[in-house]
Amino acid sequence: MSGDSSRSMLRGSNLVSFFPELSPLSRGDILDALLWAQLSASDRYSPEKQWEQWIELYTAVLIDSSFKPGSSLAQKPVKVSNESGFRREAAKLVKTITPPGLANVAEVALNDMFNSSHARLFFDSWFNFNAGRSDSFQIVPCEKGSFGQVKIAACGLQMVTRTKVKPPNGFFPAWPFTYEMTLTLRGGGFVYDVDDYAAHRDRIREALRVKGSEAIGLIQL
Repeated sequence: MSGDSSRSMLRGSNLVSFFPELSPLSRGDILDALLWAQLSASDRYSPEKQWEQWIELYTAVLIDSSFKPGSSLAQKPVKVSNESGFRREAAKLVKTITPPGLANVAEVALNDMFNSSHARLFFDSWFNFNAGRSDSFQIVPCEKGSFGQVKIAACGLQMVTRTKVKPPNGFFPAWPFTYEMTLTLRGGGFVYDVDDYAAHRDRIREALRVKGSEAIGLIQL
């Protein structure tokens, strides 16, 4: 991430932003827990076809991993028809994250994502508007708390496209379809505590190691 206030990275489908003073141990704990939540939810539900159930289980796994829940986030879906609309409405959605400090970090992370080479591939693919396509990723800003705690907002942004039939346009022939994307933000606030997480650290690391070994085994078949 640009600037000196925070640093962001992608782990799985989680776009995570950290403040610079966070210890390597805590950073690793948070990344592991987020990846474990993603993999656990994906074992039960398809994030493309069953996203509401997926994001609900994702947050439940974080709670089971000692992350204390706080505020919830359930914004109404918004519709966009082009890249600029996506950028504008996605920025509005992340501004609803609480507390405001986390919303600011999320907005900076989103802007950096928009300006990356990965974003160009994303937009070139999405805004050809393959109808019926669904995808999602999590925006996870982190803010320093007190006594070893970290405030976190784990927010899933879902994107779905659909085809609409255009109304008649007089006597002039026109392409009879138009496409739109629906954006939905779900999730909530959590608190990570390094001491509380200690009881789960080895279990989650081992579970991720097993998952990694299984993935390698499948590749080798």
